[in-house]
Amino acid sequence: MPPQSWRDLRDIRIRALNESPMAFLSEPGEPASWSRAHWMAACERSHWFIAWTGDVAVGLGRVANYPDESPRLHLEAMWVDPPSRKQGIGKDLLAYAEAYARGCGETTLGLWVVRGNDAALRLYESHGYAPTGREGPLPDGRHEQEFAHRLT
Repeated sequence: MPPQSWRDLRDIRIRALNESPMAFLSEPGEPASWSRAHWMAACERSHWFIAWTGDVAVGLGRVANYPDESPRLHLEAMWVDPPSRKQGIGKDLLAYAEAYARGCGETTLGLWVVRGNDAALRLYESHGYAPTGREGPLPDGRHEQEFAHRLT
């Protein structure tokens, strides 16, 4: 499920940002100008993963390591292409992220949800994610809330 190349990551990440700009912290046009070296470094910095239907990328996520935080690993940048929603791809991406965290020896996986992203919130809550009590404002005035799930 990891990207087969930096181009795979670039292409689906740009699609995600263009389709759902309010769900992410990046500006929609910003990644389109990033260099090949930037995308290659992005592939190496975090554990990105892509859901495929045949040879079409239909979902994306990343597990990032924050060594000074608890929980240390956080699911970020999760997105499913609109025509592929409600087909279990979000659940598959979430299960993959949790399995990856377990494989890293972690017992908890965290994530942040932008207020108003009700579809993401429903998915996470249905899988046992609960608020940690941490929340904060974003530069554009929106707020996000941290959730965590104890992995079994």
